[in-house]
Amino acid sequence: MKLRRLLIAALILVGVGATPISGAHAAPLPASWCGQDEASIDRPDAVFGMQIHVIYAYPADGDDRFHEFAPRIARDLAGVDEWWRGQDPTRTPRFDLAAFPGCDSEFGALDISAVHLDQDASAYVDDPETAAAALLARFAGVNIFRKHYLLYYDGPVHGPACGISNREGSTPTLGQEALSIVFLQPAARCDVASFGSGDGGTALVAAHEIVHGLDDRQSQTQHPNRCPDDPGHVCDDRDLMTPSVQAQLSRAVLDVGNDDYYGHSSPWFDVQDSPYLVHIGREETVAASVVGSGTIKAETGNVVCPEACRWPYDRGSAVRFIAQPMSGQRLVRWSGACSGSAPKCDVTINGPTDVGAVFGPLALVDIVVRGHGSIASYGERPCDQKCVIGVAPRERLALVARPDHGMRLLGWRGACSGTKPRCLIKARAGGETSKVSATFGRK
Repeated sequence: MKLRRLLIAALILVGVGATPISGAHAAPLPASWCGQDEASIDRPDAVFGMQIHVIYAYPADGDDRFHEFAPRIARDLAGVDEWWRGQDPTRTPRFDLAAFPGCDSEFGALDISAVHLDQDASAYVDDPETAAAALLARFAGVNIFRKHYLLYYDGPVHGPACGISNREGSTPTLGQEALSIVFLQPAARCDVASFGSGDGGTALVAAHEIVHGLDDRQSQTQHPNRCPDDPGHVCDDRDLMTPSVQAQLSRAVLDVGNDDYYGHSSPWFDVQDSPYLVHIGREETVAASVVGSGTIKAETGNVVCPEACRWPYDRGSAVRFIAQPMSGQRLVRWSGACSGSAPKCDVTINGPTDVGAVFGPLALVDIVVRGHGSIASYGERPCDQKCVIGVAPRERLALVARPDHGMRLLGWRGACSGTKPRCLIKARAGGETSKVSATFGRK
């Protein structure tokens, strides 16, 4: 959908009466952003589940104001979190957080990526979605099924829109990534002066566009109070999703318990059911710990624990944990909610949960081939000179001597002996090495 089709959904910010934010237990506005680097990647996650990843983007000829704007973005989204909890004490958006060392602020740990776009501002001024498409190409394959992207575009834009969403839908699919955009250089009628206050026009636009991104496009045609010529919006007084809304987020109202898009009992999609929202009060903590050289990864998210981690999960979540040993290491055993030594472990989170993995060194088999031939072992490439393979300690390993054409096995040495082509050895303890050689000669 191009910008000219989205101008109908423009946010024209005008002031009305105030309703104070009342979001108890919300994260306070961070004093600063905890990140130090300006990264164009999605950092490893510190939270589990479908989440909103934040991106700052600017055109090729634009000024890079990432370090100036990152704390403002963090404060604005902390304000969105506070407002949302005040409107619905049971839900709030799940934002992508990073494990920044020493960070004691939830939204100070917001994972914000920075992207320097390839073209000048003139290429995007009439069609910011082109910038969005260029940006999403950078993120192809990075949790694409579990991320909604919230883009802050720092470039000039024609038209009255303060923000747009390129797709409304609760579950992104490949090629249809959900993306919401907040313009930082919008038309004069958009309020950017309060950017970073947590309760200004940019926070309002972010909340509005997030709802667009989480709503289902088909359900919007069924909203009873949809605007006559603009089914993407509702024409309720002071509703967050009206096309003419407040200059302050605290003056907007979420559609909780009404009949349009949030907290309703009607048959069409309910944004309150979006998997991108945290269920407040239903979160449980998983404490992960690693002994030895390896990591624990949650398969359903971009979360990796190298030593000791604490992850929040919604109660009832089904999670697959994967033990990932470093080179030369193996998984010795799981502990806590997982057991055994298989690399994967499935757990349903019904309360505080501990998951641990113990890693240890592999036993090594040092192979030497003399002459024209090779030694094959199951799961390994044939060795035709010198090779070292790692196996589980005390594991029985079959080796097969394969002479080249016109050659024969003259004999084994080391852990194998004789002239039969197949040899079965028992590996040593972890960290120890068994030596095997085979000599080939002419028939």
